[in-house]
Amino acid sequence: MRRHGLTETMSAYLIEQLAQIPNIRIRQRMEIDRVEGDGRLERVWLKSLDGERPMTEETDALFVFIGTRPHSDWLPPAVLRNEKGFVLTGRDLRSSDEFPRVWKEEREPLPLETSVAGLFAAGDVRAGAMNRVASAVGEGSMAVKLVFDYLART
Repeated sequence: MRRHGLTETMSAYLIEQLAQIPNIRIRQRMEIDRVEGDGRLERVWLKSLDGERPMTEETDALFVFIGTRPHSDWLPPAVLRNEKGFVLTGRDLRSSDEFPRVWKEEREPLPLETSVAGLFAAGDVRAGAMNRVASAVGEGSMAVKLVFDYLART
């Protein structure tokens, strides 16, 4: 398994900005074991993904950055993706030369629908997504409605 550092998963500009802020500590390749506090966050228990000793950080804030890669490798080849691995949906599917080969429906894909009819993608995995939590939540809600629309057609 390949290990990724911050320089491979986030912009150099952002890394430089974070490094200049004295009250921010970056802990790479960690898993959150638990968080503790009395009415607010006070401690974070971390486990290293590299087998190092677990550690506890005293803190009042936590931000988890999971990277900018879509991690879509597990999807079947029929789900079309762009060159970076982001899932193509809706009208963006037409940008792929493979679209006519994999799309079996007589209709156009619904918004957020992948190249597999009835399979929808929302949030950061989707090509063209805004890559913000609020957008992902909104797209997820939209996908629920679109699933119902799809089911009503079948």
